[in-house]
Amino acid sequence: MAKLPAKKSPKIPVADYIREYVRLREEKKRIEARMTQISEALKAHAEEKGQKDDKGSFYFERDGYMIGKQARKTVTFDVEKATKFFRKRGFPECITTVEQIDYDAVEELLSTGEITVEDLEKITNTKVSYSIDIKPVEEVTDEVAETTVKAKPRLRTRG
Repeated sequence: MAKLPAKKSPKIPVADYIREYVRLREEKKRIEARMTQISEALKAHAEEKGQKDDKGSFYFERDGYMIGKQARKTVTFDVEKATKFFRKRGFPECITTVEQIDYDAVEELLSTGEITVEDLEKITNTKVSYSIDIKPVEEVTDEVAETTVKAKPRLRTRG
């Protein structure tokens, strides 16, 4: 099979990009902090001076804009109460049992050697994504000095 030529990176002004990225990251932090301050002030003003709608939101109009403290509600079942309610009322079809992996039990099996990392690799999905990481060299040196190698993977749950 013929070897493909090595892919060359286009010439970019790396040093300029690094400086700009660091500057923009700091600017983003300042902008987000200021937006949070303004948002809180406008929400307080909307609640104090605005009109309340049927969903619990408050709105006021100013300078061609409608500004609101918008109510966003999330409703979830209290599983224990709901289960008792549906059983008592005779609606077992509203209750299901879902099988899930007990991560603590898997960690225990891994630590005792009853299963191996290779076993886990066969039954797990791994997704790798990359982000840019730019830090002053002193911080990176400190992090490398503190890093320890782990022989076993750490299982993480989404929740």
